[in-house]
Amino acid sequence: LVITHTVQILVFLHQYNLNKTFKGVGWWLLWSIAESIGFGVMLFRDISSILSFIIIIQNSMIVAGTAFLYFGIRRFFNKPLNLKLIVPIGSLFLTSLIYFLFIDSNIQVRSGIFSATLAIISFITAYTLFSNKIKSITASVHFIALIFLIHGGIFVYRTVILLIGIPIENFFNTTMFNMIPYLDALIVS
Repeated sequence: LVITHTVQILVFLHQYNLNKTFKGVGWWLLWSIAESIGFGVMLFRDISSILSFIIIIQNSMIVAGTAFLYFGIRRFFNKPLNLKLIVPIGSLFLTSLIYFLFIDSNIQVRSGIFSATLAIISFITAYTLFSNKIKSITASVHFIALIFLIHGGIFVYRTVILLIGIPIENFFNTTMFNMIPYLDALIVS
């Protein structure tokens, strides 16, 4: 994921330089950078002295990246950013993350909140894409919206599994539950 997201940054940087007259392209570059940072810091989760910091950076950057992608899509369609929707979602996520990391350390709930946040932003993004009115790109936009519906569905599934208490094992075990988000990240990217 780190390698593919790094390549993705280079592609988006090139696209940004070529197409910066289009609204939203800069947000997509920021999405790619934030996601890369989020996935990159995962490599340092074994360092126990900074684990809490890594968890905050990892989760926050992935959620921020998802919000940046949503912002880019809104701007591409010449719509305002809609901060009244995203700021409360982000604030609730960050507050919950910190609470279930430092006050009531619970990886199940923390992971469920992370998954639910990604699902919500993905569904909002899909809705924005489906409400597109540009006829010449409707088929492409609807395909991408479908990807975001699947993306959101994957994280709804993870949220339910996590919150009903099915224990998750080591974050890096090669179980299907752990692999699906990585495969999903590659597909969405």
